[in-house]
Amino acid sequence: MSYYRKFLYVVSAIAFTILFPLFFFYHFSIANGYIAPIFGGLFGPATVFFLPFLILSLFNFLRQPEIVEEKLIVFLFFGLVSWSIFWIALHAFFYPDDPAHQGLIQTCVFWISAFSIGVFFPIYSDRMKIFVALLWAGIVFLSVGFVDAAMLMTEGTSEESATYQGLARSLMITSFFVLSCMRQTGIRWAFAGISILSLFLIGARSELYGFIGAYTVFEFVLNRNSIISRAGFAVALFVIVAVVANNFEYLSVSRQFEVFNLSDSASWQARQYFQTFAIFQIKSNPIFGVYGGHFVLGEGDYAHNALSAWVSLGLPGFLLYVFLCAVGSVSSLRCLIGNPSSRLARMAAMVNFATALLIIASQAVFWEVPGLAWGLALAALVERRRRRNFNLVSGNSMSVKRMSVDD
Repeated sequence: MSYYRKFLYVVSAIAFTILFPLFFFYHFSIANGYIAPIFGGLFGPATVFFLPFLILSLFNFLRQPEIVEEKLIVFLFFGLVSWSIFWIALHAFFYPDDPAHQGLIQTCVFWISAFSIGVFFPIYSDRMKIFVALLWAGIVFLSVGFVDAAMLMTEGTSEESATYQGLARSLMITSFFVLSCMRQTGIRWAFAGISILSLFLIGARSELYGFIGAYTVFEFVLNRNSIISRAGFAVALFVIVAVVANNFEYLSVSRQFEVFNLSDSASWQARQYFQTFAIFQIKSNPIFGVYGGHFVLGEGDYAHNALSAWVSLGLPGFLLYVFLCAVGSVSSLRCLIGNPSSRLARMAAMVNFATALLIIASQAVFWEVPGLAWGLALAALVERRRRRNFNLVSGNSMSVKRMSVDD
């Protein structure tokens, strides 16, 4: 590997570590008054700082010959980004003071950065694996023992500190990384259980159920032919149900269990209202949506699902966004089935499964994680193509050798 490519892998490793695992520690420290918000919200400034290097890594990756055969995700991704930039520029020309510009530009920057991290993801680095695993352990320790979810939900300590959702996002992605590197099924289940407990205690329902859903599909695919693993998974599920039943009185009053009685959830009722309003906006202008329509009810009062893309980016942006998420999920699934031992395929599958679930149920178009999911899916496809080409070349070489011996 050239020094240039090594440099790009190092940049991606540092960017991933700052934007996800270290993000948790930074905002935990701000929320508890240990440090001042010297880097603002961290995600934005860090993304801008790394953006030039990440774009270099992206274009370096796109020069690889295997990309020609895996161009659908590339076409969809650049189509979405190009349409979004065009849509922003068009409205900025006519309405330069529209507050929607900033949020959508920021979303495009996050997508590009996260996508670039995904395509050059250093998941096979043992040093990276050990370092991220240690950070995961620290996040779990703080989540279980010291995170005050109620305080984070009300942002009671600092306007600059992330909410519980920001911390849960960091834990979810870091957990996916750690789990993708584990070969032993039992140990992987134990670490997944610890991650679920930590997400539960943080209080973020979206990330909790997104993690559970994505990890369940992942394990089902991974162990679909193993009777022992399926039996073990059934036993683990039975134990979880027994624990929940035994502590149901305590757990039933938590936010996480409101999903079983959404009619009494104030958060769910608010989101339903936002969704109804988004549908009204879409019906009023089904082709172009309502640019900046998410500011009509108030900042942040938008549909918490993919419909927000239809409102902000119109029907073309919505179709590109949804189709890109679908292609990323299906491609990752194919890579996982084809090579279950691949760390990259595992990571891509879990992040893409979670993305697909959450853009349907709870996450708006302004979410950063889909960019990472798409980049990982593309990297997994390229790895799969290289593996096939290598096997083909190796097979041809063996055939030539056998022919020469026979002759």
